[in-house]
Amino acid sequence: MTTPPEGGADEHVRAKADDDPVRELSNAAVLSGALCNVGADAMHTACGKYTGSCCLSPRTRWRKPYWRSVLSTSRPYHQARRPTVLKRPLERLAVSASSTGPRTVGLVSLPLATCDETEDDRQALLCFKSQLTAPAGILASWSNTSLDVCSWHGITCSTLSPRRVIALDLDSEGISGSIPVCIANLTSLTRLQLSNNSFHGEIPSWLGVLSRLSKFNLSMNALEGNIPSELYACSQLQILDLRNNSLHGRIPPNLGRCKHLQEINLSNNNIEGAIPSSFGNLPELRMLVLNSNRLTGNIPPSLGSSGFLKHLDLGVNALTGVIPESLANSSSLQVLWLMSNNLTGELPKALFNTTSLLDISLHQNNLVGSIPSVTATSPPIQYLDLRNNHISGKIPSSIGNLSSLIDLRLTENNLYGSIPDSLGQIPTLQILAMSINSLSGPVPPSLFNMSSLTFLAIGNNSLVGSLPSNIGYTLPNIQALILSTNKFDGPIPDSLAKAYNLRMLYLYNNSLTGLTGDIPSTLGQCAVLEYLERQSNFIVGSIPEAFVN
Repeated sequence: MTTPPEGGADEHVRAKADDDPVRELSNAAVLSGALCNVGADAMHTACGKYTGSCCLSPRTRWRKPYWRSVLSTSRPYHQARRPTVLKRPLERLAVSASSTGPRTVGLVSLPLATCDETEDDRQALLCFKSQLTAPAGILASWSNTSLDVCSWHGITCSTLSPRRVIALDLDSEGISGSIPVCIANLTSLTRLQLSNNSFHGEIPSWLGVLSRLSKFNLSMNALEGNIPSELYACSQLQILDLRNNSLHGRIPPNLGRCKHLQEINLSNNNIEGAIPSSFGNLPELRMLVLNSNRLTGNIPPSLGSSGFLKHLDLGVNALTGVIPESLANSSSLQVLWLMSNNLTGELPKALFNTTSLLDISLHQNNLVGSIPSVTATSPPIQYLDLRNNHISGKIPSSIGNLSSLIDLRLTENNLYGSIPDSLGQIPTLQILAMSINSLSGPVPPSLFNMSSLTFLAIGNNSLVGSLPSNIGYTLPNIQALILSTNKFDGPIPDSLAKAYNLRMLYLYNNSLTGLTGDIPSTLGQCAVLEYLERQSNFIVGSIPEAFVN
């Protein structure tokens, strides 16, 4: 054991401090319960056990961590920079202790370096800038002469020492180039947003080293290649937005291991293959948008088991099979968009008795069967689109129970029978489209008395009767009235001139019993009327002068 020098414990501590200033400084910080702060232009340094002694003296051998040598921001490992030493020496801490009294901290001279992590972030960003093309002025603040990286455009830093770059936000800046490897050195990054630029090439697999990343947005660029499976290593990832690129390949199933994922948007790419069933195991998933790709296979039933999923958009793909009952029974799902696929089978009965669904879009599939009865009281459905399928049978009168309905589209199916009067009792209905079916009988009077209607399309059916004389008053907000190719008879009502918002009026092909009489001159008072189709009727007389002008 080494004998303490004469002069007691104080002299012993000072002697040891002179031998090893880093150990002495670390001990001082621990004993005083304080952190050393290098307060020069927001450059902060935490010492000792807090950051692994990042305050370095000139005598300290500098070692670059292995991963930084692989992902070097500027120079090879053997040429790696030494930490920048402040020109003005700071006073160092020395410990005074005695066997009988409390230990105190004194001040002696010791030059300290800026924190290595903060400088690494600065060098990584300068490297990032050097490999990209940006409009003049966008990255002007990213200067080699500016030490305060936290003041640079698009940069957000942490508030605690040492201040690290935690967010890089450069959306819609007109930047082009491939994504530089330098970003991997921003090890504290939690948000990376580079959307709506001109980045090209592949998404680098090394982005998986950014273990703290929670929001990753590269949407609306020109990226190609596969989605890297290494992204699963981003264990804190919450939002993944890669829409509107040219990505291809399959969706990595191991993304289902990112347990904190809340939003996934991969729409408008060229992604192929099946939807990973592992997505149904993501406990926090709220939104899954995969539309406009080349996905095949069945819809995983596990997606309906998620207790938080609210928005599911799988439209415009090549999916097959039936609509899983689990989706219809979901208690959280609000938006279900499965349009433009190759889905078959019948509509799940639970779909129309939902407690959560607001928006259902199933158009352009191969669905068969009939529209299920609505047995629930006032389901919350607001938008229901079943166009372009093979749905047959009568429209159930219970559809009037959808009392929150705003938009109902049943065009191009095999529906027959009469239009239920209950549809005219839905106070919120604005759009009703039932053209190209085999509907027959008269139009219920309630339908022509809906002040909320802006769009009524019932053309290409076998409907009969005459138009109400006061239709222009009872449909005050109507913008489009499609009555063509039916069996309507009688005169064109003068009151249509009072439908001041009317832009589109289709009356053609009602010649079996015919529309008779002159074209009312008052129709010329419809200031916004753009389309008037009235051929193939029994209209006689002259064209009103207002139409000529």
